Amino acid sequence: MQPTPYIDIHTHRRSNDPYVIDAYAVGSDGSLPAGPYSAGIHPWEVQRITPDNTSRYRQDLLDALTPRCIAVGEIGLDYAVTGDSVLRTAQRHWFEQQMELAADRSLPVIIHCVRTYNDLIPILRHYPHVTPVIHGFTGSPELAERLLQAGGYLSFGHRTAASPKTRQALAAVPVDRVFFETDESPLPIAATYATAAAITGKTVAEWKETVYDNYRRLFKTP
Repeated sequence: MQPTPYIDIHTHRRSNDPYVIDAYAVGSDGSLPAGPYSAGIHPWEVQRITPDNTSRYRQDLLDALTPRCIAVGEIGLDYAVTGDSVLRTAQRHWFEQQMELAADRSLPVIIHCVRTYNDLIPILRHYPHVTPVIHGFTGSPELAERLLQAGGYLSFGHRTAASPKTRQALAAVPVDRVFFETDESPLPIAATYATAAAITGKTVAEWKETVYDNYRRLFKTP
């Protein structure tokens, strides 16, 4: 019997591991990852989209949705990067366009959200058949519960231990709604599992089984 794998639901480090989902940023990254990946127009990228290149971005996004693309993302909203109401409206527009695409393709989405959960959550609820994974979640148990009620999974990363509220959230979230990630951290995914084990009292082996089950359920694999 093969050992239960570590699942890394979101990373920017290229890997051929079948249980690591590489993030491909349409408009910013070069070639597509060789293994399974997510693809999307990041909210930071929206500021570069103009009337002259809109069609190219749309086509590049469609071209990225190969059979190896198992999720749309990371997509979402980030108001920390702009106070411009026009740009914030553009972020919402592209986010909703990609939610529509995920619904059409029956794909989950990897969500980036900073300082805008009050805008994000109603959009998630508008797409009940699209399963969101909130990547790099940091926040209180109360915020976590709002996202769970909107149908989401929460993915915890290397910053989890640094935030008391996030530690509390991880301890409170139902285990069948949890993922772990490396994102841009140089630390291995095993380190995040070890941190989660220390916070929750579950063993690393238990977390590996749980998150693997979550992965198979989300991506409908045997």
